Amino acid sequence: MKLNLDCVRDILLCVEENTGYRKLASFVDIDQCEQTSKALGCEPPKVWPYQNKLMESYSNQELMYHFKYCADADLIETDDRIGSQQFLVGDLTPEGHEALSAFRSPKIFEKIKDIALDMGVRSLPAYCEIGSRLVNQLIDTHIIT
Repeated sequence: MKLNLDCVRDILLCVEENTGYRKLASFVDIDQCEQTSKALGCEPPKVWPYQNKLMESYSNQELMYHFKYCADADLIETDDRIGSQQFLVGDLTPEGHEALSAFRSPKIFEKIKDIALDMGVRSLPAYCEIGSRLVNQLIDTHIIT
């Protein structure tokens, strides 16, 4: 599957908004839960509204792939139940906060994507570097004027 940095950004924003001190967010692999629930004859776990909102834009498979990516890239604190039916997420990691700060603004994120497309890059580190440089330019412009 291709890396979709829009999905990564949306996951990070969702995790930031729905986690906190002693507050976990739960994300369910709906496809796997449906199979297991049918086999065991039980109800699948609850899908929270914040996951449903993400699923308006992304398929279950794409969402779960990108949750695994975020966990592997050390962007989110998770219980690492990748093979199970859900992710329990505690918060963003420092790396996750840093990545999100580079492209939180939709306007800056669109500019990052334009620059990355022109350069032919699609990696998270490249997006973060471009975002960091754009933010530094904005700061310099603001301070100088």
